[in-house]
Amino acid sequence: MPELPEVQTIVNDLNEKIISEKIVSFWSDWKKSVRPNFTRFKNEIIGAKIIGVRRIGKQIIIDLSNKKSIMIHLKMSGHLLYKRQITNNKLQIQNSKQQNYFTEKVNQYIHHI
Repeated sequence: MPELPEVQTIVNDLNEKIISEKIVSFWSDWKKSVRPNFTRFKNEIIGAKIIGVRRIGKQIIIDLSNKKSIMIHLKMSGHLLYKRQITNNKLQIQNSKQQNYFTEKVNQYIHHI
C-alpha cells in the first residue's frame, strides 16, 4: 500500500497530465464498489472533462465537469491505469518455461503513467 507522499506524487502527476481530458471509457476491477451501480456511474461520467485531481488521505479524487467525482484507492499495489498505452514494441516477458506472462502490453501487472 503506498504511503502518503507516494499518493501525493501520483496526484501531482495526474494534475499535469489529465486536466481537461475527456472521459471516454471507465473500467473497475471491483464493480461492486461503484455506487449506486457500475453501469449508471459509467454512463454518467463518460463525456465529462477532468477539472482537477486532489487527495483526501490516501484516496485520490478526480473532479469532473459534470459535478461528479471519481474516488480511487490504490489498494496494495499502488498502481493506477488511466489510459491504454499503444506501442509498436513487441517485447514479451517470459518465464523459465518460455511461456508468455502477458498477452497485452498493458495489463493488471504493468501500468504506464
